[in-house]
Amino acid sequence: MLEYQEFIAQRRNGGELTKEAGADDAGTLTVVAAAGGVQHTLAALNLTDVLRRLPLVTSRSEADQVAVDFCYVNSRTSRRALISALIEAPRRHMFVIPLYARIIATLSAYFPEVGEGVEAELRREFSWLARKRFRGLLDTRLKNILFIAELVKFRAVPLHVPFGCARILLDQLHVQNIEVLCALLEGCGRFLRVQPETTARVLVLLDELARRRRTLNLDDRTLQMIENAHIACELRRARAAPTVKARTPYERYVRKLMYEDLTADTFGTVSVQLRRLPWRGLAQQNDPQRVRHALMSCFTKVWKLKHAHVPVAAKVLEEIGRVHPWFRVAVVDAVLERVQLGLEHNEFARSQRRIAEVSYVGYMFACNVVGTREILDLVRLLVGHGHRERMPVPGRSCALDASNDYFRARLVCTLLAACGSQIGQNDARAMYEAALLVQMYVLAKDQPLPVDIDYNVEALFDAVFTGIPRYEAWADAAQAMVEFGSVGSEPVQPATARAEPIQPTAQIAEETENGTTPDPGDVNSDDAETGEMSPEMAEQLAEAEMAEARRQMEALDALLEREEEETLEREFNKMMLESTDARRTERTGALDVGIPMNLIGRSADDEPDAVQFALLTGKKQRPAVHQVSIPTASRMAQNMRLQEASALRERAQLKRIVLSYERREAEEDHRQMYRDAPQRSVIPGATFIGRPSARRRTHVPEKTANAHPF
Repeated sequence: MLEYQEFIAQRRNGGELTKEAGADDAGTLTVVAAAGGVQHTLAALNLTDVLRRLPLVTSRSEADQVAVDFCYVNSRTSRRALISALIEAPRRHMFVIPLYARIIATLSAYFPEVGEGVEAELRREFSWLARKRFRGLLDTRLKNILFIAELVKFRAVPLHVPFGCARILLDQLHVQNIEVLCALLEGCGRFLRVQPETTARVLVLLDELARRRRTLNLDDRTLQMIENAHIACELRRARAAPTVKARTPYERYVRKLMYEDLTADTFGTVSVQLRRLPWRGLAQQNDPQRVRHALMSCFTKVWKLKHAHVPVAAKVLEEIGRVHPWFRVAVVDAVLERVQLGLEHNEFARSQRRIAEVSYVGYMFACNVVGTREILDLVRLLVGHGHRERMPVPGRSCALDASNDYFRARLVCTLLAACGSQIGQNDARAMYEAALLVQMYVLAKDQPLPVDIDYNVEALFDAVFTGIPRYEAWADAAQAMVEFGSVGSEPVQPATARAEPIQPTAQIAEETENGTTPDPGDVNSDDAETGEMSPEMAEQLAEAEMAEARRQMEALDALLEREEEETLEREFNKMMLESTDARRTERTGALDVGIPMNLIGRSADDEPDAVQFALLTGKKQRPAVHQVSIPTASRMAQNMRLQEASALRERAQLKRIVLSYERREAEEDHRQMYRDAPQRSVIPGATFIGRPSARRRTHVPEKTANAHPF
């Protein structure tokens, strides 16, 4: 290290200034620039300030500004001082070396002495360091070779210089020289490989390094450095320029409205702007500006929207569908086709896209874009697509829907949660069927369910399927579905559909006698030709529709009544259990209300299949007792019998505990009395009185003790 310090001192003496640098070369000229009538005066510059800013350079703009400022203080002495400052770059701050090389390349175009001086000093330092093998000089050597590599890339140094340095390092190939050579190749190897005049020489250099590597016994770290140097010299594959789709102004405007401007607050503005587009001719595919393509793309690829903006897109579709019904139908068909395509491919990478599509359909139902029939058909498609029985069965595998794949359950829960409770307001039968389908699908999967799927199902039944019974086994749910189908599982005809006309009974009988079979499609040819319906047929059709509506209302009333009864019985049993538990720990006192005389002596054997309860009603002043007969098969009577049996067992156990305690006390007293009894002495005529126990010790008065001294 002392030799290196002497080398640096000698270099400084060789380039020492004869006078103080920056004293006489100060930029005393003040530059005044007039721009727009305003004069700007630049502060005076000197060489000391410029050299002081060199180690603080951190960006290209700062490096360019330093080069410009040096031009104002340029002189032969200043150039020599700048060369010395650039060469003495701090070795701990390697990041400034590329910026220093940029300054040198900029100034060399106007002051060739700067580039030549830096090159000469760097080559001289490299030759001196190559003869030394001190481990402490490795950082200095790396700084020197990195400086040369950066200048080569700026073409401030001739291209033959790095090859001369590499030849010196290869002639004396040891670990330190290998590290320096790898730093040179990583710094400018790819640049030299690209240049036509140096490509062959770089390949020869790399080949020789590879051959020398196989002959030397190197450690893993050195081998990894050589490998990295080879990789750094390889040419990168030219990446194809990103293709930009050519879009018309209308397409860009529609994409901006849907992907950037659409929010819950700007819903009305976006709807108005979309309705102002040139819609004329879009239904007939007359779309020179590709407006239809842009609208269909934005309204069907909802996964490109934010999740919070999907309901807003459904509202916009509903607003546009009022004016252009064909567009609403086209969007719904495209979205449903995408959902079915996702079920057929079942790609995990498109999971979020499929969730967005089914939630979009659910929000369409909430906005009255689709009906209950479409939602129920989609639920059937989600749970039965790919299965032979159109429904998963426990123990039977499916290629498209494995028993341990729960993603379809997530899709169904997302769809019905987006629909909300409105699906039950439109058609209670559809909601009941959807609940049965969900239960059958979930129970057919491998149990137990994952935590997230179980939580989604529970949340669905709490928010949407309220009051619908839950089943614990797939067989119970399947039986409920069979019963539901036997009652009548045909979906309700929409208001726009035309029902088949019903033929009069007399006409059917006449056709039967004539040997002709009535054809449902052949109804009153005269009416079919004219397209009108006779009054009798219209009246019968109206009666049939009224009967169907009445049957549906009766079924709904029965379902609601059964749900209310179950809820009432559940709440009553819960109240009775709570009151029984509360009274079990309380001390019961005598009832201050007398039992009516008409109840005394009444027997409960009048109804053997019922349990008699006395219900006390009315106010405290006028109580009334009512006899209530509850069947023994009811849950309430069974619960009361269980409670009575439990109370009897508890009282019997308490009685046994008390009796055993009294028995132990009696035995203890008997043993104590036996211990306290006087014992006979073996001496004739003597009596030994034992010491009284602690429990039966008596106090003898003093006078009695003094009256009988021994």
